[in-house]
Amino acid sequence: MLLMDDGAVYTFGSGQSGRLGHGDLLDSFVPRELLPISSDEGMALHVVGISAGGGHSMAWCAAGELVTWGAAQPAGHGLSEDTMEPKMINHAGFGGVSVIEASGGGSHSVARGQDGQVYTWGAGTEGQLGHNRHIEEKYPREVEALEGLGAIRVATGEKHTLILDRNGTCWAFGSNDCGQLGVGSHFEDEGSRFESTPRSIPIEGVLEIDAGDSHSALMDERRELFLWGSGEDGQLGLGADDDESLPHNVALTQMRRDGAKSISYNY
Repeated sequence: MLLMDDGAVYTFGSGQSGRLGHGDLLDSFVPRELLPISSDEGMALHVVGISAGGGHSMAWCAAGELVTWGAAQPAGHGLSEDTMEPKMINHAGFGGVSVIEASGGGSHSVARGQDGQVYTWGAGTEGQLGHNRHIEEKYPREVEALEGLGAIRVATGEKHTLILDRNGTCWAFGSNDCGQLGVGSHFEDEGSRFESTPRSIPIEGVLEIDAGDSHSALMDERRELFLWGSGEDGQLGLGADDDESLPHNVALTQMRRDGAKSISYNY
């Protein structure tokens, strides 16, 4: 997905589940511009942010609307069929709150409201929605355990979710089969395979967070980088391919730099 300065959105790649938003299932080998995105009432919407999930796409707009398309489960429209073109999620699903950030996981979604509210929906079998249960949510639902904490950043992996609050605390929930939640003990018993309610990661002063497929990252106020979760392909940068269930500081001295500026992870 590409977002241009004027709010135009381009998509390309696999068209499975309608994730490209062009009304068909065709793959696209070159960027194709979406038709102008509008509300159900036909009002033109100006896109200010985008996120691509495992089989769906998301775009949030200047006036707080959230538009999604692609795979039915994480799209949040309550439909059994995939959404082939961009469709606005009814504002009632967010209690009339404006959405200012969103992130698409493998089969779930998360959105952040203007006052730091966190909403999740889609697949919930691994606890990745944070509602203390393991079922699908067809529509956005506020994560009550995070109410009042004031989220300032959200991130999603394949089956886990990270939230950063205004006090610099990172919260994690969902699958922990590779230690991607950063709370330890990821294989001691079946009960620790996932967490269905948010748990805080034991690092203070967090500035940035991001999540990959089954691994996670954060940067603290000292500009130090911490990584954890699946390390099978060396994605943790720790010199080995072991999984890590607690955050590990990645030495930046070998990069000849004093500190990190920003972080980005991918599947």
